[in-house]
Amino acid sequence: MPEIHCSENSMCDEKITITVTGLKPSKVYTINASTKIENGAKWVSFAQYKANENGCIDVSNQESIGGSYLGVDSMGLFWSMKQSKTNKWPHKRFAKMDVTIPLEVTVCVYNIVLATESELLQVKENAEDIQPFEVARKLINRWYIAKDTKRIPLRGENGLWGCMFIPPGKGPFPSVIAMFGVYPVTTEFKAALLSSHGFVTIALRFLGEKGLPEVLPIDPQIGQIRLEYFEKAVDFLVNHPSVDASRGVGVITISYSTCISLAMAEFIDKVKAVVWINGLLQPTLCDIFYKDKVLKHMEIDVYGALKNTYCRKYIHNMESEINAKGERATKSGFRLNFQNRFDVAYMFVSGLDDKNSPSEHYLNYAEMLLKEAKHPNYHIYRYPGTGHLLELPYGVHNELTTMKGEQLLGWGGTAIPHCRSQEDTWLRQITFLRENIGSVKAKF
Repeated sequence: MPEIHCSENSMCDEKITITVTGLKPSKVYTINASTKIENGAKWVSFAQYKANENGCIDVSNQESIGGSYLGVDSMGLFWSMKQSKTNKWPHKRFAKMDVTIPLEVTVCVYNIVLATESELLQVKENAEDIQPFEVARKLINRWYIAKDTKRIPLRGENGLWGCMFIPPGKGPFPSVIAMFGVYPVTTEFKAALLSSHGFVTIALRFLGEKGLPEVLPIDPQIGQIRLEYFEKAVDFLVNHPSVDASRGVGVITISYSTCISLAMAEFIDKVKAVVWINGLLQPTLCDIFYKDKVLKHMEIDVYGALKNTYCRKYIHNMESEINAKGERATKSGFRLNFQNRFDVAYMFVSGLDDKNSPSEHYLNYAEMLLKEAKHPNYHIYRYPGTGHLLELPYGVHNELTTMKGEQLLGWGGTAIPHCRSQEDTWLRQITFLRENIGSVKAKF
């Protein structure tokens, strides 16, 4: 009798081995993976495999000969998923928002050749019962939070909003602050997964709660982004009994929050490592305030960006804002100085097909500044064929998504190189943080 063999529970950044036994030798079968996330969107993938002479398929060692991907790829069924044609709303973003429950992936084996979901739907429509074609099924739980991790929501009690994750064990542990872009929600999946690698991590929210700006752009008469809020988060970690702050605090950011992380690196002494992914070197949409200082923002075409799928061309290149020496008109009050913090380690990552922001331009500029300053500890990574939303390994490629079900946003990238980049850069981020703020051993 055919049977699927694999780990039923695993972390979402962990490779797993899927094998199928009890099949007819030399027959071609279809393996289908599917999942549904909290926003209601279903995602599916298909791969065709020929059973060996023993009636077995080993996804880790055998080639997929058709379907969503080709060749040998142990995690191809996961990263190659596409949105289901049955979804009510297209272009929903694949993002795990509730980390307390696993991503449930159903793996089915069919004794017929199917390359796409349309073919499966056609078979279901024509057949009274799909069961004669389905020969095996298994549920796989992919977790974003490790067992016994403490998840502590931050609801303003300490002046902070977000969620804190403390790894299991005695500790103390190194600590990290994780932030995303301008959408006013608490996004926990990266912080939760970082905690599984031994980091106390805060998924820090900086918009849309009491005492915080509601949205961007901000009318300074209504609200401000103040660096003191982020300084408070750093101090909260440093003084927490579960944290080993002897080597400082790390900050990992993507998109808009990258400009905040560089301001933190410049002004907050306890920040010692920054991961910058597909972002900015200077604020946009609003100024950043810190004590008596104002970091002036770069003007962008906000209305153009709001009305178009690809925002990149509406964000001015810094060439028009700053001269070759990194100088800017004194009337703006803006200057770049993060590169002169020699006790902060920097990791800059850019997808070279980022269609949301000219991130490779900013990365190139940052590299120039760091070189000129003779900074002793920085790392630069460029990924061809990779878009803006560089997320977790074995996750899908989000090329187009909708914001609040309305505006269609284009992020860029092509599935295969983008997903390979997600796998590579995640390991590099873990290693970078381990080397610069702690001695955590990456679990790969």
